[in-house]
Amino acid sequence: MKPVLPALIVLSLAGCASGPDADTFGGRLALEGGEVAAIGEDWTEAQARIARGRALIETGEDRVERGETRMRRARGEIERGRDEVAEGRTLIADGERASLEAEEAYSRIVAATARTVR
Repeated sequence: MKPVLPALIVLSLAGCASGPDADTFGGRLALEGGEVAAIGEDWTEAQARIARGRALIETGEDRVERGETRMRRARGEIERGRDEVAEGRTLIADGERASLEAEEAYSRIVAATARTVR
């Protein structure tokens, strides 16, 4: 084995085992690069949360608008239903009154006829 090869292996293993040397320019760049990369990842995740938040707001606003529209329609249906119930009660009362009047009129005719037939 050549003497250079074992030295390269030892140096490469030593380089892998230790972190960047903060006392060298290259080491400082490597350390700074790692910090910058971490900041970049944090920023990217924050932007993704912002995008998800905006999408949720839009979806929520659409859902609220649809719900309010349904509520307006439902209130209209409730009012129409109440009006129909009131009209129905009026018709029943008028019908009952007219029925009683007709029965009374018939009773008068029957009574008058019974008096004249005797």
